[in-house]
Amino acid sequence: MNWQNHRVLAIALRDQGLADCIAARRNLSFDTVRILQRQTNLAHLVVAKCQQALEKLTKGYLLWHAGSFDPTKGHCPFSEALGANPEVDKLCAALNKINPGVVRDLKWLETLAPQLPDVPPGYRGRLVPLEFIRENSEYPYWSNATGTLVIATQGLTIQNQARRAITAVRSFLRALALSDPAAFTSEIRDFLREFPFSTAIAPAEAR
Repeated sequence: MNWQNHRVLAIALRDQGLADCIAARRNLSFDTVRILQRQTNLAHLVVAKCQQALEKLTKGYLLWHAGSFDPTKGHCPFSEALGANPEVDKLCAALNKINPGVVRDLKWLETLAPQLPDVPPGYRGRLVPLEFIRENSEYPYWSNATGTLVIATQGLTIQNQARRAITAVRSFLRALALSDPAAFTSEIRDFLREFPFSTAIAPAEAR
């Protein structure tokens, strides 16, 4: 599939990804919300928006370089391009200079996009245990830590998954901003100058 005006679409993906970054950062706080009798936080929103930002920014970057790239498929373009796309491999080299563990964290972040459970063939056509529902940022999933089904807003935490996601995306933005081509990445540099992408957790608002 070849997209007409593929670079126009690439820029739109980039800009939506940056908007997702803002939404993620603004929800990195110790605020809690009550759902029926459960006290929960907004970590799932931070992680989901970070994952979506990574996905859109990567797809925009790949689409800019090749109009044949299809940005409508898959939630893990970064992981899938590793070792298969020279532009992403160069980007990884820059990422490793910023933070040696960030490539691992970006791959982890992509796994938190909702995906179909990986059900072994022996269970197909039978009742499937809830244990097969993988951790993700949007839907209920099975928690091995508690041995129960949890909702994402209950299972993910601000101090752990949310902060890790913000840190990974910030490193990704910094590496992307210094990569080529400037026609695509210069706006990311401007974004980082105008929008401090801190990992500091905001205190809970007074209620």
